[in-house]
Amino acid sequence: MPSLPPGPGGYLLFGAGRAVLRDKMGYMRDAWRKYGDIVRLALGPSLEVYLLTNPEHHKHVLIQHADNYRKHPFFVRRLREITGNGLVASEGDYWKRQRRTIQPLFHAHRYAALSGLIGQVIGETLQRWESFARSGATLQIETEMMRLTTLVAVKTLFSSGVESQVDPLLEALHLCLGFMNKRLDSQWNPPLWLPLPQTRRYHRAMRILDGLSYRLLSERRQSDHRPEDLLTMLLEARDSETGEAMTDLQIRDELIALLAAGSETTAMALTWAWYEMARNPAVAERLREEATQVLGGRLPTFDDLPRLTYARMVFEEALRLYPPAWMITRSPLREDTISGYQVKGGGTSMIALCIFLTHRHPDFWERPDEFMPERFAPGQPERNRFAYIPFGTGQRKCIGERLSMIEGTMFLAAAAQRFKLELPPDHPEVRAVPFVTLHPDKPIHMRALLS
Repeated sequence: MPSLPPGPGGYLLFGAGRAVLRDKMGYMRDAWRKYGDIVRLALGPSLEVYLLTNPEHHKHVLIQHADNYRKHPFFVRRLREITGNGLVASEGDYWKRQRRTIQPLFHAHRYAALSGLIGQVIGETLQRWESFARSGATLQIETEMMRLTTLVAVKTLFSSGVESQVDPLLEALHLCLGFMNKRLDSQWNPPLWLPLPQTRRYHRAMRILDGLSYRLLSERRQSDHRPEDLLTMLLEARDSETGEAMTDLQIRDELIALLAAGSETTAMALTWAWYEMARNPAVAERLREEATQVLGGRLPTFDDLPRLTYARMVFEEALRLYPPAWMITRSPLREDTISGYQVKGGGTSMIALCIFLTHRHPDFWERPDEFMPERFAPGQPERNRFAYIPFGTGQRKCIGERLSMIEGTMFLAAAAQRFKLELPPDHPEVRAVPFVTLHPDKPIHMRALLS
């Protein structure tokens, strides 16, 4: 029988538990460096976590033996509190049917129309930044990126009908995502029916999101006007095998899932891109030169994307250092063997695929902790395809990956040709804190200087 993987002795909850809670990422990195690419962490007598960091492990769990691995129930419950039974939280045959129905929405021919909606939001954002630049006020970059990506998500989902509710919507989404992050990071979560201050705020925020979704859905069903946005596509989507349309509840769940996932993941990647460019001014200057040459002062369009090569490289490198799917958890249904080691099944263990560490693995990346967009330049040597999976891989790979790449590339190019973003000289160093995505551990304040 295969042996158990190496790891620290004892139970984390009774030994190193405080250290893990204080600095999860640091603890995982130290364990990886000490024990190798597969580490056994015993949380207690009935639960073990297997930390996996080798690209071949991702292939094994997410592709070759995906039927043996399900999303961990704890994380599914937390996600469903916001997204219902949308794609990010559903499982089994229901998930397969929803994915089959929704996948055509994200085919290449849809992106040109959606890129036009993205360009409108980018233009509005840059106008706001001009007022900051002229007044000398600083930008809180994480807040700015969340505002941008939420507006893009709203625009691509609904195209119109939300203008008067943008600020309440932004506040409600921010509150719900923060609530979910805290519950994912907590060892004990009170039931949602308890009338605690945080749960009352959560319910108020969800009423705003639900009310908007159902109102716009009802109006769109009754209207002959069908703009080319994702709401129209969801209404017209049909299961390719049964021909069935989605119910209002199913569409609601997918709308909230797309709104939440589409805003947070891209926002954090852009936040880290600006932070790293401020620390690497040569990268920012090369991006500005490309954007100026390609765009000539105008906003980018879908047709410009093939020529915005360096902007894409910058965004890809930010996704490498700070991947949105920084860790993917799975629960083995049956016992398995990975890299010659035994992995227990049947609900007594959890797989933790740490993409953050894989993206910084020295066996697959030269100078892995440095911000080097050039590593994604055309013509670079081929790497292990599972060494870079910022949006996951396999059948549950993020459905919005391509749309996020379009949005990130377009905004970086558009903003770089008009502004230079600088950190104040006394700005403290920022590190990544793991929640659903990787957040800065402190606000990042930057000055936007007009080019």
